[in-house]
Amino acid sequence: MNAHRQTTKDELGLHAELNALKSENSRMTELQENLFRISDLSRAQQRAIKRLEDKISVAQQIANETQLRELDELASPTKESREMRQILATLHRQQQATGEHQRGRYLGV
Repeated sequence: MNAHRQTTKDELGLHAELNALKSENSRMTELQENLFRISDLSRAQQRAIKRLEDKISVAQQIANETQLRELDELASPTKESREMRQILATLHRQQQATGEHQRGRYLGV
């Protein structure tokens, strides 16, 4: 009978150990699943960061090209701005001539 009790105690101990191992295995499986989810999220986040970096790079390139185009436009006047300068220069000359003529009239010249 003592042998039977010893076997029962051993079996109970083994069952307890088995249950503990099953519980630990379940926790490890859950941890592994969480690790896989974290890895997937990390990869998705890295892809999102890369897309944002690409967008920033494109925006910077567009801004640089726009600034260069604006500088080129300032350096080489357009046809309209050249015409406007000519008109202004003509008006200025006319105003000077009119001013000299009127000054001469006042001075009796």
